[in-house]
Amino acid sequence: ILIENSRSTLNDNTIRNNVASVHTVGQGGGILIFDSSHITLTNNAVVENVGSYEDLAIGGGIVWSYYEEYKNPGPAKGLISHNVISGNIAAKVSNTNGEGGGLAVFIHNYDAHNESLISIIANDIISNTALVSPTSSNGGFSGGLMVGGSGRYEFSRNRILSNTATGKSTDGILSSGGGVMIGSGHMTFDGDLIQFNQLGSRGNSSGIGFVEGGVITMTNVVIADNRAQSGGEGVAIYNGQVTMMHPTIVRNGERGVFVHFDEHNTYPISPSHVTVYNAILAGQNTGFVVSRTQTLTVDGVLWHDTNFAYVGEPGAIITINNQVIGDPRFAADGYHITEDSAAIGAGVPLIDVFTDIDGNGRLSPPSLGADEYLPFKQVLPLILKE
Repeated sequence: ILIENSRSTLNDNTIRNNVASVHTVGQGGGILIFDSSHITLTNNAVVENVGSYEDLAIGGGIVWSYYEEYKNPGPAKGLISHNVISGNIAAKVSNTNGEGGGLAVFIHNYDAHNESLISIIANDIISNTALVSPTSSNGGFSGGLMVGGSGRYEFSRNRILSNTATGKSTDGILSSGGGVMIGSGHMTFDGDLIQFNQLGSRGNSSGIGFVEGGVITMTNVVIADNRAQSGGEGVAIYNGQVTMMHPTIVRNGERGVFVHFDEHNTYPISPSHVTVYNAILAGQNTGFVVSRTQTLTVDGVLWHDTNFAYVGEPGAIITINNQVIGDPRFAADGYHITEDSAAIGAGVPLIDVFTDIDGNGRLSPPSLGADEYLPFKQVLPLILKE
């Protein structure tokens, strides 16, 4: 499906087994949206589509690209909600480059007074793939979700699971964002689950990667069981201002969070400032790794099964308060806590966080991590009317 320069709504469709391009560059194997400012995609199944067989591809499933300019005045507004985006492939064969296996959105505002808002809510982005050539000058980015531009995005209750980005280029640029790759912009995440994503070779951010700046706020997000064949971490941050409240970052291989300084950049960049409240970090070799000149502030954290809580290069600024060492006692799903968890009641009260990942109310003091353990459940009576 091609949508160009149109205000459009797609609801309750199945878009399956399509190919954007065979021999040339491909975009949006299932849906390509171009120069369209107002888009609603709800309750669709976008499955098993391909961006390109033999060339660079962006977005195996869905691509939305909008540049505000003289022919596209005004900000973009969009809702992408309750869709299943699964089994899509950006680039089909291993000698091509692929980015954004499932969903790729790029919204750019040129008027500072016009701020786009894209809401990406309650989607299942599962088992999508981006591929990259071993001889390419680019890395492979984002098996599941790739987002960039200067607009504003809000993410809530998405399940981003079992996506794969593969490859490493010969010049040392790494594949990144097994599950999610985020560029510049203002973004909020609330109650998202990013789990079981992979980098097929050495790379950064098997779970979620932030690059090119941006202001990011994450609340009640689970980043778990994301892996790379070598290295990798749950969260990689390159030049960003990131606040995490009640994250659960567990079992992501080498590092939980990597706050990185890219010494190869040829243009001036601002250092990253990362603030973390009420976190659980467990099952990684190192909890936090902070490069020189970068700043990390943590208030409330549970450490478990971690060889090194944090490692900072010379010049890194690291402040950590209210630490707890103990077993989070997760349930079988790997992120809900059980009654014997050391995370219960160990958090710092936050005036802006009232609920957990399931929408249950926070106690005071709250539990650490995305889940709030409640010792009781409210059962409403069944009332039958004659």
